[in-house]
Amino acid sequence: MKNTKERILNAAEKLFAEHGFDAASLRGITAEAGVNLAAVNYHFKSKEALIQAIFARRFAQLNQQRQAMLMAFQSEAGGKPAKLERLMRAFVEPAFRMPLDSTTSVTELAKLMGRVYLADSAAHREIIASEVRTRLSQFLESARAALPGIPAEEVMWRFFFSIGAMIHTLAASKNLEFISHGICKASDTEKILEKLICYTVAGMRAPLPHSIQQSGKQQTGRSKVLARTSGKAGKVKSHAASQGR
Repeated sequence: MKNTKERILNAAEKLFAEHGFDAASLRGITAEAGVNLAAVNYHFKSKEALIQAIFARRFAQLNQQRQAMLMAFQSEAGGKPAKLERLMRAFVEPAFRMPLDSTTSVTELAKLMGRVYLADSAAHREIIASEVRTRLSQFLESARAALPGIPAEEVMWRFFFSIGAMIHTLAASKNLEFISHGICKASDTEKILEKLICYTVAGMRAPLPHSIQQSGKQQTGRSKVLARTSGKAGKVKSHAASQGR
């Protein structure tokens, strides 16, 4: 038998996934959990605190799984940069394999995680940022190592777009069936996951746009000119000094 606090969390997750954070009411959550409003106030004080508790619970699980997978793939690489495919799998897959309880389906949980990432209040964004920031920096560092020919700024852009693809898939997978006229199934989590990883890897590894290539060449050219100029200046100073002696 689950304790009261856990039943409230599970009921809130289910209704937040279905209706969103604003539309789901405490009255509905208490009815789903089979408890009274006093129990919610006792354990969480407010709806906002309940939302924060859900964020903290799910991101703790998410970060733990991501860290475990990342460390395993880095160990597998034997001191070399982990393969990009492995990195993107370690980042994306845990969001689709969150531990379930008896009241939350895979689809509901995926939709909940999408809503969490898309939360638009400043308080919610700050919670997400604090939970994600440390892990994200680890993945970005590993991605830069796996993509030595891609400038650091470009890696950041590409990872940001990859996160966007993941969030959209989590939050709106039902749209997949609509736009594909039923050819693609939102319930096929395994296929969605493999397609998404393949897509993000291709995006991360895409050739540099011509404008960035030219910018990089110009930067390299300027660096070489500065190096030559510095070298010549040094020789002039050295020669002048020897003449003075």
